Amino acid sequence: MRNIVGLLRRFQRDEGGAFALIFAVMAIVLIALGGAAVDFTSIEQARTRTQAALDAAALALQPSIYTATTSTLQSEAQALLTTQLADGATTWANCATNNNKAPCVTVGTPVVSTTNGQLSLTANLNVPMNFVTLVGVQQIAAQVVSVATRKKLALEVAMVLDNSGSMYYTMGYNSHINNTSPTRMDTLQSSATCAANILFYGVTTCGASTTGLTANANVKMGLVPFTQFVNVGASNANSGWIDRTGAASITLNNFDNDDNPTTPFTGPIDRIALANSVKYNGTAVGWGGCVEARKNPYDTNDTPPTTGDTLYTPAFAPDEPGNPGSPGSGTTTNSESYYNSYLADSPNSCSYAPPSCTVTYTKTNCSTNSYSNCSSSATVAYSLTVAGVTTTPTSCSFVTNLVTSTTGSTSTGKNKYTTTSTSTYASNRAMQERICKYGTSSNPVSMSTAPAQGSVYGPNGDCPANAVLPLTSTPGSVVSAISLMAAQGGTNITEGAVWGWHVLSPNSPFTSQGAAYSNATSKVMIIMTDGENTIYPLSGTAPAPYNMNYDTFYSAYGYPWNNRLGVVSSSASTLKSVMDSRLTTICTNAKALGISIYTIGVDVADTTDPTGNTALLTSCASQSSYAYFPNTAADLQAAFVAIASQLAALRIAQ
Repeated sequence: MRNIVGLLRRFQRDEGGAFALIFAVMAIVLIALGGAAVDFTSIEQARTRTQAALDAAALALQPSIYTATTSTLQSEAQALLTTQLADGATTWANCATNNNKAPCVTVGTPVVSTTNGQLSLTANLNVPMNFVTLVGVQQIAAQVVSVATRKKLALEVAMVLDNSGSMYYTMGYNSHINNTSPTRMDTLQSSATCAANILFYGVTTCGASTTGLTANANVKMGLVPFTQFVNVGASNANSGWIDRTGAASITLNNFDNDDNPTTPFTGPIDRIALANSVKYNGTAVGWGGCVEARKNPYDTNDTPPTTGDTLYTPAFAPDEPGNPGSPGSGTTTNSESYYNSYLADSPNSCSYAPPSCTVTYTKTNCSTNSYSNCSSSATVAYSLTVAGVTTTPTSCSFVTNLVTSTTGSTSTGKNKYTTTSTSTYASNRAMQERICKYGTSSNPVSMSTAPAQGSVYGPNGDCPANAVLPLTSTPGSVVSAISLMAAQGGTNITEGAVWGWHVLSPNSPFTSQGAAYSNATSKVMIIMTDGENTIYPLSGTAPAPYNMNYDTFYSAYGYPWNNRLGVVSSSASTLKSVMDSRLTTICTNAKALGISIYTIGVDVADTTDPTGNTALLTSCASQSSYAYFPNTAADLQAAFVAIASQLAALRIAQ
């Protein structure tokens, strides 16, 4: 026992320091070993955060794999990671630039498979150590990998295709029809058919045979041919979403039943029944199936058509004033020009008492029973009678379309002599709005040829012959509908786009409704046009306006005079700008719901505003790379193939 105590006392008195040195060295190791657990936790936390950030980057960038280069994808992924990893205390940087002094991450070269719709990203990160630096380990490297594959199984595509008259031109700026080249419509039909085969059957070239192949059941396509109007199908005449009574305020436009344009027409009006009552060679002309744009803002959204202004108004181009005859020859007595005059303005069926304006001249101090021998100046009074109501206007100079004129005189002795002049008349507006002139065998359509579907004349003026094809999984129906398209009429891209949206929508009016908006279904709209939004107002100086409707043709917005575009104007550029603005609103609203939009502008140099039209279609597309501007037949086909190939890849799941 004494020996142990002695040894302890000697140890206490020892000043050599060897043990202290050993203890200090061991303490460093012990601290490093103990702190390694803390550093390991830091590494795992960094890996977890980086993995989440890399996953988010892969999901965000996967749709761009078909158009962006790998270097662009790499730089964008790097930017996303450094942004998402930064917090209030730590700023992450690219490892190549931070000299290992702070946490850093570097994105490697992405691996892309467009066939599988797959994007693979790898991130290498370095995490500075806090404790194991004591034993010379300054930082620990780690790697995370993220693979994003588009997992939407179902695909719905609406092709919104221009059927305007200029589609009869050949491809190439200002290249009109010739006998050696296919027309724009020919090229469009072959290109759209090729795209349908790629999507339905998975072929990779336009010449590939589809014989024996099974169509992909997860693909649906619809078709929206458009001119100035969109044809929703005459078979929908009795559908609840078609206005047959005048519930929508615009349905009442351009009709009246009292020859007095100053009194509001309150209906009812059944435009389809009216069209069925118009006869050509004893056969009803009937409703062609086109509808007008709904009253704003319903013309730019997908509100279900249930009541009032949400319902769709059947298109009906009214008979315009003048003598009917060959299309385009209608004229009136006041020199205004009207192209769509297909009925007589005053048939026997119109029994309204015509308006009359009476001018009364009175003189006194007459030396004889003669108006000319009166010494006083004449006093003039005016009396206007319309629909049994008499008023006192300041003149009768507004009388046009004179029907009858009578003059009479009376006298009272030699002191007073009165002469009157009464004119019955009908204004151009009243003649155009008369409901009574329709539907009588005594007032048949008077034209050199029948008002065929697609013609700019008659009650179905500019209504395309082929109707919208709702979504279908039957390839033959799509190909057949494409083959029936024909070049005719004007251009209203705005109306085509909104109906493309309706085709994809889960809302009515179509019974073959699109699926609900969700991650399970990709919804895509392809808008193709060879022109720009068009209105055709006449210009002139006498009388002004040259045409009271401010337009040569009736359109989906009625006449500019109806103020459907928010401005009464005879300026084509002013009206076009409103249509362009509404197209932008439609595209914005549709994209907000997850609909991807591709646009194809053919021969934009052949439009009045090439730069503006290019900018409009580019802004409508989901991204700038989704806008194509082909100038040759090969370019147009290549655009459809590129889009269809991208969409075919999007529906592959892993």
